[in-house]
Amino acid sequence: MLIPPSRRSARLTIMYTWSQIYLYTLEEGAEEQTICSLSEKMLVVPVEGSAEVCSDEQRHVLYENHCGILNPKDNVSIQNAGTGPLRLYLIEFDELRLPGSSEEISAEQLPVSAGVIELASFSHFSGLVHNLYERRALSGPLEEYKSHFIFQEIILMILKNAECNKEQDATSAVQKSIAFMENAYAFDLTHGQLAEMAGVSTRHYSRIFKGLTGKSPIDYLIELRMNKAKTLLQSREVSVGEVAGSVGFHDPFHFSRSFKQHTGVSPRLYINLRKHSSRIASLQYLGELLALGIKPVGAPSQLLKGRYLQGHVEGITDIGKSVVAPYLDRLATLKPDVILTFDGHHYDTYAKIAPTLDMSWSQPVFDRFRFIADLIGKHQEAEQWLSRYEEQTFAARNALKWHLQAGHTLSFIWTRGLPETVQVYYDMKVLYQDLGFQAPPPVAAVQKTKGHPFKSNIPVQELPHYVGDHLFVVVSPDPVSQQHFRELRQSETWNSLPAVQNRRVYLGSEDWLREDPVSMSGQIREAVPLLVELN
Repeated sequence: MLIPPSRRSARLTIMYTWSQIYLYTLEEGAEEQTICSLSEKMLVVPVEGSAEVCSDEQRHVLYENHCGILNPKDNVSIQNAGTGPLRLYLIEFDELRLPGSSEEISAEQLPVSAGVIELASFSHFSGLVHNLYERRALSGPLEEYKSHFIFQEIILMILKNAECNKEQDATSAVQKSIAFMENAYAFDLTHGQLAEMAGVSTRHYSRIFKGLTGKSPIDYLIELRMNKAKTLLQSREVSVGEVAGSVGFHDPFHFSRSFKQHTGVSPRLYINLRKHSSRIASLQYLGELLALGIKPVGAPSQLLKGRYLQGHVEGITDIGKSVVAPYLDRLATLKPDVILTFDGHHYDTYAKIAPTLDMSWSQPVFDRFRFIADLIGKHQEAEQWLSRYEEQTFAARNALKWHLQAGHTLSFIWTRGLPETVQVYYDMKVLYQDLGFQAPPPVAAVQKTKGHPFKSNIPVQELPHYVGDHLFVVVSPDPVSQQHFRELRQSETWNSLPAVQNRRVYLGSEDWLREDPVSMSGQIREAVPLLVELN
C-alpha cells in the first residue's frame, strides 16, 4: 500500500543571503561616510576603533567586540567616534522567506533583528568576516557556496550571541527589580508586577530570580520584610503593631505568624532575647549559652552538675532536678524574660510564666548553637567559638595519629540496662566526626542509614558484635550501676573482647553523654591524654 507523503512546513522559515561586503577606514576627524544600501539589512563590524552608525532614526555607537544590525530604508552614515583610526566591515544581506512558510512574522520576532550585539568570541567572528571579504570576488557555484557557508556561520554566531545578550539584559533587569524590592519591601508587590517591571514573563523572571538569590520572589520579599522587622523590634520606641505596618503587613496577627514561621520565635520572644541584659531561664542548652558568654539566671541541677561546666555556673539558681522536672515556684520567682525548653516539655506551663523558646533536641548540636546565637544577637561570638573548636580538634587529631594504629575502630557504650542490656551509641560527634575515629562495621552500617537512632539497647551477649578495637564505657555513679558493671567485668563475654584483652578500654563519667559546646570541648581535652596513655 502506497502512503502519500504528508505536507509539512519548512524547517526554516527564513534564510539570510549576503550580497556585498565592504571594508572602510576612517582616520580620526575624517568626514562621515554616506552609503546607499539596496539591501534589506546591513551588518556593521568594527575591527579597530569605534563607530557611530546612523540610518534613518536608528543610531548606534559600536566598539570592538560588538556588531550592529541595521534595517536601512535609505542612506547609512558612518562616523569615527574614537580617538584613533576606524576600520570596519559592512555586509549587506537580505531575508529570504522559504517555501512552506506562511506565517506572518513581525520585525521583533525575526531571528536577526536590528540592534547592537556583544560578541563573546570576537576574534573568530572577525576572522570569518575577513575571510568572507577576501572571497568577495570569487565566482563559480562551488566558491559562491563556500562563501555562503561562511556567511551562515557568521549568522549563527550572531544568533547565539544575541540570545546570550537577551539573557544578560533580562538578568540585569531582574537585578534592578531586586534593588527596587530592597527599598520598596513595604509595598504590596506581586510576582506579576515584578516580572512586568523587568520586561520578562513570570516564569522567566522566577528562573532568573532564583538563580540570583536562591529564593522565589515572594520568599525573598518576605525575608526582606522580616530582616527589617528584626531591626525595628530591637528599638524600644515602636510596638509590634507599628513594626508590622512598617514592613508591609496590614494585620499584626498575620505579621506575628509570619515572623514566627521565618525566625522560629514570636516577635515578643525575639524582643526579650535581644535585650542587652535578658534574664534567661535555661531548662536546656546551658552549655550553648555559656559558650556565648551568657550566664542564665536559672538552670536545673542536672545541667549545673556538669563537670566541664564547673567554673562557669556559679550564681545560677537551681530551678529543677532535671531538664524535664522543673521547680515551677522557683522558676516563677526568678521572673525571667525568656525560658528555654526542648521538644515541647512543659511548654504551655512555661509560657504562662514568660515567653518560651521551644527547640528540637534532635537538631545537630552546632546547628542549634548557631540558631540560639542568631536569635540572641551573638552570631559573631558563635563563629569565633566554633573556629577555636575547629583548631582544638585539628590539634587533637594530629596528636592522636602518632599513637593509634591506622584502621582501628572505636565503640561507645553506656552500661545503663545491665545486667541484660547495654546502650550502644551511633552518634558521638566528638569521637566519630571531630576526632575521626572509625566505627566497627555494625555501628557504621547504622550510621549510614537515613534517620537512624542515636543509640540503641543491645543484649549483653551481642557485645562482641558491636565493640571495636577501642571501647569507651560510661558507667553511672549509683551503687547499683557500679555493681552491675563489676559483674559484667567478670563475665566471659566481657573478657573475650579484643579491646579488653589489649587494654584499650576507657572508662568515663556521664559527662561524656553531654552534647553541648562547652562539654564537647572538655571531652576533646580529656580524650587525647586518655587515649595516648593506653596506647
